[in-house]
Amino acid sequence: MPIEQVQSELSALSTEEFRKLALSVVPQTVWLPVDEHHGGTLQWAKGWAHARGFTTDDVRQAIVVMSPYTVRRLLQMEQEAAEVVYEALLLEGVRAGEVATYAFREKRRAFREAI
Repeated sequence: MPIEQVQSELSALSTEEFRKLALSVVPQTVWLPVDEHHGGTLQWAKGWAHARGFTTDDVRQAIVVMSPYTVRRLLQMEQEAAEVVYEALLLEGVRAGEVATYAFREKRRAFREAI
């Protein structure tokens, strides 16, 4: 799909709809702690793209070109959310006695370096 065609359709969206679409298609591994990233927004975004003959990858690529700052911020939020989830899981492991307390910092550091 030509990126210009996707960009043209994206340009017709309201600012709020563009934001909802970006929230839905840019992050790929972790749900963001943002209300709009839950409750049917992803289904709406997929429906919007499908109705126009686009894939979510087409939409993601167009958004990267149109709004690189938004994409950088969303990816940063995704990384931060992933770190929080991983840290919470590690803490549960420490509480359950499955992860040694001294290993907590090392595992957290290794995770941050990996992402």
